[in-house]
Amino acid sequence: MILPFLIKFVEKEFKVSNSNNQNYISISKLRTPFILSREYRKVEINIKAVMEILGPMFPVGQGLIGHLGIMVNFVAVRHWNDISLQSIVVILLASISIQLCWVTVLSIAGNATGHFGEILISWKYIKARNVFESRYMKKVRKSCKPIVIGLDGYYKIKRISACKYLNGFARSTFRLLLTI
Repeated sequence: MILPFLIKFVEKEFKVSNSNNQNYISISKLRTPFILSREYRKVEINIKAVMEILGPMFPVGQGLIGHLGIMVNFVAVRHWNDISLQSIVVILLASISIQLCWVTVLSIAGNATGHFGEILISWKYIKARNVFESRYMKKVRKSCKPIVIGLDGYYKIKRISACKYLNGFARSTFRLLLTI
C-alpha cells in the first residue's frame, strides 16, 4: 500500500527541474551530483530487489486474471438461463472488480516506469559547481539505466500495458462469443 506513495516521492524528489519554482519536500542538498547519484543507486537496488520477488508475479497474475475473466464471461453468456440472476450479478461484479484492480496496478506501474525514465533525462539540468561535478554527472547519467517495474528482461510494464491488457481481454471475449 505504501509503494505508490514511495514511487511518487522518488519521481518528484529525484527529478531535477530547470525552473526554480519546483516545490520539493526534501532539502535541496539531495539534488547535488554526488548525493543524488548515490541515493538513486540505493533506490534502484531496492526496487530491483523487490522486483526479483514481485516481478514473476506480473506475467502469471496477468495470465490468471485474464483467463478468470474470460471464463466468467463464458459462464455468464453460455449459461445465462441456467444460473440465478443473483449469482450472475455476484460473479460479474467480482470479475469486473478484479479486472479493474489489475488495470489499476498496470496503470500505476506503467506510469512509474515512464517517470523513472524521465528522471535520468532531467539530470542534465543539475547545476554543477565546477567542471569535475559536471563531468561526473554526465558519466553517472550514462551509466544509470531507468528503473523498470516488471520482470527484468522478460516483462516490462509500460504506460500502454493497461490499454493492451484491456484490448486483449476484449478481443478474447469477442472471440469467445463468436465461437459460441
